[in-house]
Amino acid sequence: MGAGRGHRAAAAPAPAPTAGSAPMHGAEEAVAAGGPRLVAASTQTDSMAGQMPRLSKVNLFTLFSLWMELFPSAEQQKKSQVKKSGLVVVKNMKIIGLHCSSTDLHAGQISLIKHGSRLKNCDLYFSRKPCSTCLKMIVNDEETHKQILMTIGLENLCENPYFSNLRQNMKDLVLVLATVAASVPAFGCFGFYSSESRRTNETEHQALPQEIARHCMIQARLLAYRTEDHKTGVGAIIWAEEKSRSCDGTGAMYFVGCGYNAFPVGSEYADFPHMDDKQKDREIRKFRYIIHAEQNALTFRCREIKADERSMIFVTKCPCDECVPLIKGAGIKQIYAGDVDAGKKKADISYMKFGELEGVSKFTWQLNPLHTNALEFHDSTARENGVQKTKSLDDQQHQNKKLCLGHC
Repeated sequence: MGAGRGHRAAAAPAPAPTAGSAPMHGAEEAVAAGGPRLVAASTQTDSMAGQMPRLSKVNLFTLFSLWMELFPSAEQQKKSQVKKSGLVVVKNMKIIGLHCSSTDLHAGQISLIKHGSRLKNCDLYFSRKPCSTCLKMIVNDEETHKQILMTIGLENLCENPYFSNLRQNMKDLVLVLATVAASVPAFGCFGFYSSESRRTNETEHQALPQEIARHCMIQARLLAYRTEDHKTGVGAIIWAEEKSRSCDGTGAMYFVGCGYNAFPVGSEYADFPHMDDKQKDREIRKFRYIIHAEQNALTFRCREIKADERSMIFVTKCPCDECVPLIKGAGIKQIYAGDVDAGKKKADISYMKFGELEGVSKFTWQLNPLHTNALEFHDSTARENGVQKTKSLDDQQHQNKKLCLGHC
């Protein structure tokens, strides 16, 4: 957006003004007008009694905007002087759009093309300060906004103090993002591949490029940090691909929905039994009340899944027997998942149906089946007590699966 990396911005939800409230200035007035909100975000996390602190929704949306900057694109933007920017569109604290700038358009302009007047009352999380061109278009849905812009000017709305606090908080968020991204490393011979021998030219069964699959899986892993299950966090995100490229920096791909494993919406902490390592029966009962990540992604999706388009779901763990029929019934064409629990049965949750699933392409983290001599592409040595020791291929596969697909 032309702004330096130190000037990142995010939108945070703000309470509506009440009678007798203190006067507001600048960006705060824009919030009160009911249009898209652009406010500084914090790094505070929320938690429940007895649980580890988890990623707040504000931080999750901010991290998503930062990661969307790096969405793999076929466009050659290296020659461009304009920095890419990511944008997350949120309504009622739920993501309804993920965008990144393209060669010709900024992320803010793309969101207007995609959502139009539906941006009203949405929160917009930018990875960078929006430029004046994007800003004036975003706030162009209320007469009040015109008066604000005439009074304070476009540039002042993006200046300090509204974005100054972000610099202090962004360092911690970038560290979280780097840690999560490192959990799905880009290896030359490991990636998301299908174990099935079927070969087809049909687009719906062809795998995504590895860099895009990895990017989306990292999004799913970020979602897992919102889990309400303090033993195993699971995240899921659904994308789909149109027949032709759009104006978005994501090309033909567009966001459909996302979710993480949690108790039913609106439930209090003590409403349902929680995991207790000392009481095995409670551990078993817990699974009956948790809404799985795939189930939440399908339930709260913002777009319909179209039969004539390639749709795909990215899940941090192998889908269980509850979710496999739902994914197939929804018309999703591809599943990208970890194979940690595939073919296993634990307590009252089973993962047997995933391997038997037909009609849906399955891609799991594994050694590329086309590599006949993987040792040439992988470090096969290690040092133990100063002595060089050769690792077996099985040891390497186990180590890297554990590195990438361990629980959040």
